Amino acid sequence: MSHETSEKPQRILVVDDDEISCEAIAIGLRKSGLLADSASDADAALALLAQNHYDLVLLDLMMPGVTGFQLARKIRDGFPGVKTVLMSAFRVSANQLRRADTGVSGFLMKPCAISDIEAFLEPR
Repeated sequence: MSHETSEKPQRILVVDDDEISCEAIAIGLRKSGLLADSASDADAALALLAQNHYDLVLLDLMMPGVTGFQLARKIRDGFPGVKTVLMSAFRVSANQLRRADTGVSGFLMKPCAISDIEAFLEPR
């Protein structure tokens, strides 16, 4: 996906308790011309969401404390219009996503390619 025609780069928030994985994804997104921030827990993610506009939030499903499902619901309710995508090393079916009632736009298996993440961005 080319971002050269974008008026401004799209912004993604990566949320994963594995800080190395989280920052690796954010670096890959930045190398693709996107703006990317990272957070290692729900509190940090919600603080960043309150301060910045994000086009997409990429959430790890399995985090201690607040899970990706729970955080996705908080984002849906508190930040309408922000698209969320869950990611995990464990497969999640479309039925499980629907039943979880999170409002997520999709699911990615870890490790995921930057192009897989970019597919969830709106063309500009």
